[in-house]
Amino acid sequence: MNSKAAWVLMLGIVISLVIAPILTGCTKPTPTPKPVAKPTKAVEEPTEPPKEKVSLRFAMYADMAPPVSDLLDETISEWNKTHPDIQVAYEETPDYWIKIPAAVAAGTAPDILPCTNTETTSTFATHGMYLPLDDYIETSAVINAEDFVDGVWDTSAWRGTTWVIPYDFTLLGIVYNKAMFDAAGVAYPESGWTWDDFLDTAKQLTEDKDGDGTLDQFGFLLDSWPYTGVFPFILANGVDLLAPDLSKVTYNTPKGLEAVQFYVDLVRKEHIAPTATELGEVPDALAAGIVAMKVDRSWAPWAVSQIAPDLNIGAVSLPQNERRVNYFEGMGLGINAKSEHPDEAWQVIEFLCSKAHQKEMGEMQVVFPARKDALAEVSWSEPLQAFLDEAENGVTLMIAMQWECLTSNWLFWMGDAISGLEDVDVAAGVADIEAASNEEIGKLEYR
Repeated sequence: MNSKAAWVLMLGIVISLVIAPILTGCTKPTPTPKPVAKPTKAVEEPTEPPKEKVSLRFAMYADMAPPVSDLLDETISEWNKTHPDIQVAYEETPDYWIKIPAAVAAGTAPDILPCTNTETTSTFATHGMYLPLDDYIETSAVINAEDFVDGVWDTSAWRGTTWVIPYDFTLLGIVYNKAMFDAAGVAYPESGWTWDDFLDTAKQLTEDKDGDGTLDQFGFLLDSWPYTGVFPFILANGVDLLAPDLSKVTYNTPKGLEAVQFYVDLVRKEHIAPTATELGEVPDALAAGIVAMKVDRSWAPWAVSQIAPDLNIGAVSLPQNERRVNYFEGMGLGINAKSEHPDEAWQVIEFLCSKAHQKEMGEMQVVFPARKDALAEVSWSEPLQAFLDEAENGVTLMIAMQWECLTSNWLFWMGDAISGLEDVDVAAGVADIEAASNEEIGKLEYR
């Protein structure tokens, strides 16, 4: 249902011509006067009635990478100049993930609602916040599933319905400070490296540089956020986080526990990662030269450049053990189920997901465009190409109410586990996380 309504009105044209009557007499003919035409109205050309002006609101989470947010703002300003009948207000929203669900429930939410595909498409859809898009896609000349990166397109659907159109995506990788490798005489890591390779490299980069008996440089940075922390290691050890039918979590297995123990031991046993005390309050330990490597997404080189412009950053695949794996994350654009102007909102989404705009976004070298044709026309930097090469290993992680079911329990436990300050029992901790996660999954009522 791709409605691009155009008003068409045929106006009737009426021309009245009046001919004066011819006078005749009874006995004597009289001259016939010349016909006198009455004035006629000017012929009017058919015209279209003015289109009704539609005002839309486009929400954006305030923590979006500034280059992408700025480009969206500029692009929407250009849209407004060429579409006087569809005007879009771009709104950056602090506390987006709290405020937007509340605004949808109250009927005050913007018309176009972005989400992080992996983490919130399913949640927003389950809560009835999104309008299904399959009918729009079916008649669209711009949006076709085959034009998008396969695994990325998969993140737009939930329970057989398409809820968002993918806008961009990222992948995971190890980013590293090349200068620290060079100073230590350590070779840069190569794609496809293993856990053993990773651990050996991290050990060589962990040093007491000033000789005071205390480590002040570390090979790796741990992260309590599970998606850039323990999850990649669980997956790399051949363990899935969720059952195929999403009915339960599946990481409490011998291989799952082995992965968690390996990750926690990086600080507790191997000490190639700093404890919370050693790390302190540094905003970016890689940029500060405290750690040589960390797991991050494709925007990491740009983010580091904002803090340390001269830092030479490299990137490589995640270390593998049982398998080489990665997973997609990115932004999708959906329509508020309560929008009064869904057809016009769809036109804006089509524009933002067109090849021309997607290529412009990709050329910023921050995130990857979701469209294959735009992706192929960008000359990627060396670090971003390393991220992109992992797309063939990408999977999706999606479950409704992901925060309660998959994220929060890990986040809080990992904060203690990787702090290095207190002893932890990995088996007991994972069992508790499993029970809490499955309890939340059991509460879900899928739409």
